Amino acid sequence: MTQQAFVLWFADDGNTNLGALNNLLGQGWRVRLATPMSGSGETGQETPQSPFPYSRAALALSQDGRHEQRAFVLWFADDGNTNLQQLNGLLGQDWEISQLVAMSGGGERGPETPQSSFPYSRALAVLQRS
Repeated sequence: MTQQAFVLWFADDGNTNLGALNNLLGQGWRVRLATPMSGSGETGQETPQSPFPYSRAALALSQDGRHEQRAFVLWFADDGNTNLQQLNGLLGQDWEISQLVAMSGGGERGPETPQSSFPYSRALAVLQRS
């Protein structure tokens, strides 16, 4: 079985490599394992464009093509802002969650949510066709 490692990074919907992961999944790769790598409030010179830091997950991919898969990063802010409705919309279209992995939630800070010590929590949802 052919395998490869992949690091998913996510700052916000416009600053991520989620599209690259979904391209691989569209080519028959499958997420075998996923684990969080971060989420403790990382900041740095590499991410000045983002008011909150990257979340990361390490993935083990295999090329067996048994099930069509798609990756989705669910996020939730302490002010109730979320993309949960989008995920639930996918679940209503013959997708089911095969893996759900926390990516962050331990110290991210941003100007939009100064009242919270961790305003944005993120999780990787690996979906497959039901």
